[in-house]
Amino acid sequence: NTLEFPEAYPNASTERLPSPGGAIANLIQGDDWKNEWSSTEIDNWETSDNTLTYTGSSANTISYQPTNDTEDYGAKVSLIQPLDEEGVPIAPTEAIGMALGEDLSVVWNPSTGWSLTLSGTTETIESPIANTSGFGVEWLLMSSNDPVSGNTSVFFMVDGLLLYSNLNASSIKGALSLQL
Repeated sequence: NTLEFPEAYPNASTERLPSPGGAIANLIQGDDWKNEWSSTEIDNWETSDNTLTYTGSSANTISYQPTNDTEDYGAKVSLIQPLDEEGVPIAPTEAIGMALGEDLSVVWNPSTGWSLTLSGTTETIESPIANTSGFGVEWLLMSSNDPVSGNTSVFFMVDGLLLYSNLNASSIKGALSLQL
């Protein structure tokens, strides 16, 4: 087999340096984590081994309250997929996503792939590598304000691959939320 490198997507590296500091969601503090998270079904969310799990049967959203008034930030989410009897990861069968505030969200849907909504406009994100579903387990969504120009840059990466960028977006502010 020959591995062919997609010329349109060269190697890249990402360095995240939070200048004013940052927050890390600590999920190993017993039920105290519920003091920092908000959901209409908070009792259907559980933690074990620093992993947040939703046990409900209907779609739900959970928000990380320390980021309510935050802007100029990003969030990384690492997913742990269940395995089938042969040890192969099982992709979600329902829509799953994340958001920064009300104006920036990404959703993966098994039938349509990734979509991103920015300031009320939704667009489908095509996977840049052929023959992949685009679903991945490491998500990075960032909204960065340039202090000189005042412009906001939005980036979305899945498993280290840049799927979306916008270098002149409206400012994004609000809580990180996970949508299942």
